[in-house]
Amino acid sequence: MTVNSTSALTMSPVSISSKEITPQSKEGTPTDVSSKDEITQKRLDYLVKLGLIPEEDRSNAQAIRHFFRDPDSLTKMTEMQQKLSEALDKVSTLSELSEQEQLIYDFQRSGIRLSLYSWAEKPEDTDSDIAVENRKKAAEEIWQCIDKGYRTLNLSGLNLNSLPQQMGLLVNLKELNMSGNQFDTIPADITKLTNLTSLDLSNNNLGALPIPSTLPSSPEAYELVALQNASTGTEHDVARIEELKQQLGNILGTEHTLSSLAALKELNLSGNRALGSLGYSVFPAGLEKLDVSNTGITRLPVSLFQDFPKGLPEGLKEINIIGCKKIKEIELTLMPKNLTIIHDGNTRFLVNGEEFNSEEFSENEWNIKMQKKVVSDIPEYI
Repeated sequence: MTVNSTSALTMSPVSISSKEITPQSKEGTPTDVSSKDEITQKRLDYLVKLGLIPEEDRSNAQAIRHFFRDPDSLTKMTEMQQKLSEALDKVSTLSELSEQEQLIYDFQRSGIRLSLYSWAEKPEDTDSDIAVENRKKAAEEIWQCIDKGYRTLNLSGLNLNSLPQQMGLLVNLKELNMSGNQFDTIPADITKLTNLTSLDLSNNNLGALPIPSTLPSSPEAYELVALQNASTGTEHDVARIEELKQQLGNILGTEHTLSSLAALKELNLSGNRALGSLGYSVFPAGLEKLDVSNTGITRLPVSLFQDFPKGLPEGLKEINIIGCKKIKEIELTLMPKNLTIIHDGNTRFLVNGEEFNSEEFSENEWNIKMQKKVVSDIPEYI
C-alpha cells in the first residue's frame, strides 16, 4: 500500500496500490462515523492527538482550515506521512503500525470519506432531494468498498450523472454495475480501475463512445476512421486511406477510455438508445463478451489495417446485437474468429459479400458460430 504524501495536505484522496493491508477496526476510526460533522470532529481529534493543534481547538472546526494554511504544520504532516508510507510497505496488518502511524492513516481516510460526503451534497442545477439522497447512497457504497476492500460495487438505478474522483481508489475492484443511471459518456475515473473484469453501463444515456484521445480532431481524421469501419478493402479505399494517413502525419493514437481496462472481460452497453456507433472505439484486447443489444448502432467496428484504431478484439467470444434494428448486415470475414453472435433474425450475414448459409455456418474456415435468440417484448428503437 502506498500513501501519497500530499493527499492530506490537499484534501484529495490517498493513492492506494494493489498491496492489500488487512484492516483492523479501532474505536474512533472513520468507519464509525456517519455525518460530515462527526468526520470533521474526528479529524480534529486526530490532529490534537498528533500534537499538530492545541487541545483548546479540539471543537473548533475552523482549526482545520488554519492548520492547512500553516507552512510549519504542513511540513510536520508531510514528514509523518512519509514515515507512514514507509511503514505501510513493510506491514501486513494495520495493527503493526505505531500509534502515530495509525492516527495519520485514520486522518487520511477520514479525508476520503469527507470528500465523498462533499461530492454527495454538492448542489447541482437540476438537484432534487431524491438526487442528493441517491448520491449519498452511492457515496456510502463507494466508501464501504474503499474501507472494506470489497471487489464488487453496485451503483445501479441511482440516476447518477457523475462520479466522485475517489472512485479511482478502488484499484482492486473486479465488478462494477452502473446500469440504470444518466451517464452520457463513460466517466474518466473508471480508467483507473485496471483490475476490473466486468463493467455494466446498460440503460444509461451514452450517445457515442469517446474517440481515441490522441486522434486529431479534424475532418480527415474522422474520414480515416470511418473508412476503416466501412471499407471493403478496394484499391480506391486503400489509396485514399494512405493519402489520409500522410496528411495526418501518421499520428493516430490508440488511447481510449476503455483500452486502459486491460483485465476487462465483460462489457454491457445494452439499452443505451442513443448509442449510434462503436466505430471509433478501442476495446480492451482481452474483452470476451460484449452486449450492445437494444442500441442504435448501425454497424460493428472492423479492423482492416494494423495501425488503425482496432475493431472488435480478436479474442471476443460473444456479442449480443438483439434489438439493433439498424445493423442490416455483417461481413463475417471481418469479424473475430470463434465468435458467437446473438441476434434476432433482422441482420443479414455475408461472406465476401455473398449471403451466408447458416446451415453450413459451423463448417466455414473462420469457425464463427452464430446463435439465433428471439427475445419477447424487445423495445423498438427508432
